[in-house]
Amino acid sequence: MIERCLFLPDNLMAILSEEQRLIQSLLNFPFRKTVPVFKTSQEHSLIEILPPVSHKGLIIRPCVNSFKFNEIEGFVLGQADSFADYILSQINNLKLKTLTPVFTVLRCKAWYYADFDFFEDEMSGLCRWTVQNKVWKKRTE
Repeated sequence: MIERCLFLPDNLMAILSEEQRLIQSLLNFPFRKTVPVFKTSQEHSLIEILPPVSHKGLIIRPCVNSFKFNEIEGFVLGQADSFADYILSQINNLKLKTLTPVFTVLRCKAWYYADFDFFEDEMSGLCRWTVQNKVWKKRTE
């Protein structure tokens, strides 16, 4: 299924990927299946990413002005299930394991929207995805 997603420049996506790696080090089951994605149909004029929160077992980096109707929109780092609260309690310890500015507020001046097509092989559990139809955007002051 193709979803419209928002992606960050490589330097910020690398920070989110490092966060996924650090969280995975605390778990003995697969936490992440893809790069961090933000499914959205909204147009954004500003991207400010807040520290992680837990929502129904997901660890999400919410974005400013993207809370609506009790839904949390933001970058999904992965599925922690019943360990989500434990993961959040370990954030300060995880920060000490890297020089990368993980789990902090991130601000972005440019980003892109793209169609994200995700496939999961039911037998192997392996995932693959394609990103197409990129459209770059810049922050409006």
